Amino acid sequence: MSTADNVEPKITIAEFKEALGIPPKCMFVTSDHILAFFGISTMTLWRWRQKDFPAPKGNSNPGRYFIPEVVGYVNKTHTI
Repeated sequence: MSTADNVEPKITIAEFKEALGIPPKCMFVTSDHILAFFGISTMTLWRWRQKDFPAPKGNSNPGRYFIPEVVGYVNKTHTI
């Protein structure tokens, strides 16, 4: 078995946007998109933010998350 066989698959920014149906030029997603992508509740998202999930930008409701930060988190902590 080569070391390439042990590499976890990663998601790209383009794949993340496509999975959520977000236009290619968009750089932010709402917390509603985050909840749908991961299949989690608002409470789980809150708990993740207490740990190391990227914080939303600005002070809006729903929160707006910078896509490259979210994709970085996914690639660091999840197996797709």
